[in-house]
Amino acid sequence: ADLMIVMGTQLGKEFVAGKVREFAKEGKVIIEVNVEPVVGYGQAYILPYRCAEVAAGLLERRGLFV
Repeated sequence: ADLMIVMGTQLGKEFVAGKVREFAKEGKVIIEVNVEPVVGYGQAYILPYRCAEVAAGLLERRGLFV
């Protein structure tokens, strides 16, 4: 994959934190959706919103959520 979307995590679990670090080291894009962003490295783009709002909006635009 060439893009990772991280939603609402504090990176407390090593599996998730390791994957994020791996993406950052490879120079891949990371999009973080979090009211309190924690990914402060690599090509991270921050969407400082609540995950539920963003997810609902994405699903609604695709006609998957009413």
